[in-house]
Amino acid sequence: MQQVQEPTGAGAKWPQILIMEDELSVAKGLELILTEEGYTVDLAMSGRSALECFDRKQVDLLIADLRLPDIDGMEVIKQVKRRRPDIGVIVITGYSTIPSAVEAIKLGAADYLSKPFSEDDIVSAVKVALDTKGLTKPDQAAAGAGPAAAVLEPLPQDLQRVKEIMTQIRQDFSGHREELIAILQRFQRQLGFIPLTALREIARFTRMPEASVYGVATFYEQFRLHPVGRHIVKVCRGTACHVKGAER
Repeated sequence: MQQVQEPTGAGAKWPQILIMEDELSVAKGLELILTEEGYTVDLAMSGRSALECFDRKQVDLLIADLRLPDIDGMEVIKQVKRRRPDIGVIVITGYSTIPSAVEAIKLGAADYLSKPFSEDDIVSAVKVALDTKGLTKPDQAAAGAGPAAAVLEPLPQDLQRVKEIMTQIRQDFSGHREELIAILQRFQRQLGFIPLTALREIARFTRMPEASVYGVATFYEQFRLHPVGRHIVKVCRGTACHVKGAER
């Protein structure tokens, strides 16, 4: 489950990333990857909503798709660069061309990734883009300045049920990607929600990227990724953590 992080300490600042992508499964997949890397992430499903986000927040890096339902992605980059010449930009597109790549680089884009790209590709591109701006991930910050993070986790008996359900799934399914929805439905029906632990196991079983499985699970309203009722809350600051029960 996504961690909720707030900077603490004098001058503490955590990199803020805006993902401008109109395909929900891709946007959610990137959000999962980057939040697990420790970044703070916002999503914009259109060019206008991306520009509005820049008016409200201090964004450090824009990950920009080029084909959007309202404004051309390159035009959004131009407007953002006029407002914030120092902003980092990574272009992602399923319609890569040499002219668009050249234009993106001329506008100051740190990288230009053609879809589909790997998780390592985007993580590496983000790190390089932020390092260029002198920004670091939260886990690279000085000791003692780390954020407090509250992480909701399933109860131990639920984790045991994940193992049991996965054993059944391996017996009943062949692991083809076409079976993903049916597998998610099995988890939802038997456990009542689908924890990240289960999504990772499903990704391995179907040989799909974790981000893709997460994107599908968050796209359909029938799937719940959070437990209802009692759960465990783990609160961490730096390397120190304590665990307690909670009601929801």
